[in-house]
Amino acid sequence: KNMEQTLSEITDDPGKIAIICETKNNLLINFLAHRNYRLYIINPKVLDRFRDTKRASSTKSDKFDAYCLADFLKTNIDALKPLKQEAKVVQRLDSLYRFRSRLVNSKVKIQNRLISRLKSYYPRALELFGIQTNIFAAFLKRYPTPLDLSQETERGFIAFLDEMRYSQPAKIKLLLKQVKREQ
Repeated sequence: KNMEQTLSEITDDPGKIAIICETKNNLLINFLAHRNYRLYIINPKVLDRFRDTKRASSTKSDKFDAYCLADFLKTNIDALKPLKQEAKVVQRLDSLYRFRSRLVNSKVKIQNRLISRLKSYYPRALELFGIQTNIFAAFLKRYPTPLDLSQETERGFIAFLDEMRYSQPAKIKLLLKQVKREQ
């Protein structure tokens, strides 16, 4: 049995069900808000203080936290303001922002793994170009191993830079020296 079925057994009117949570930025809250449940958000610090009035021990458990949340809602519902249903465009922007944040985090993790592997196997690749540039990706595609790079001629490497429309001609001599240095 899922949560929606359980809640619908209590009443068919979601507006009669009050739900309290410590955060408003998660999929569950969005799901419940779209179905018109009365949602109340509490600051976690407020719940910590309330929890202290219920028990002397500082140990936490999900069951006791649920009890504290329910008791806080029951005793303070008149002082709380229900979460307002945000405009669809705001919800969509929030959803897109969270999706973008997950993508950025994934990108950073992948870049960190790539840097780690290159430092141990192919450090020269990291010395030549910034990891977030198109030329870096093209460089790894053209010269996937240190051996491939060491076998490239000066003319061939300059042709690669020309293909990539490398925009720093003053650095080309420095790049050529780095390419020819032993790893």
